[in-house]
Amino acid sequence: MILDVKPEALKQTVSLRLQNVTLGRVVWFLAEIARLDLKVDRHAVILVERTGKPKPRDPESAPDLILKL
Repeated sequence: MILDVKPEALKQTVSLRLQNVTLGRVVWFLAEIARLDLKVDRHAVILVERTGKPKPRDPESAPDLILKL
């Protein structure tokens, strides 16, 4: 997992209390709360700063690979 954000974003605190969810969903929720975008490739899951206007997202819109981790 790679966190590719500005240093200011690293000061943000995020708390989650989840049960019976996959690691992929945990990462997805973390990205949503922190207002980050997820990029998934063959070798890494990358959290990057969100570009463009925020839009409503739901876990089903996340890449299948991340949801199955």
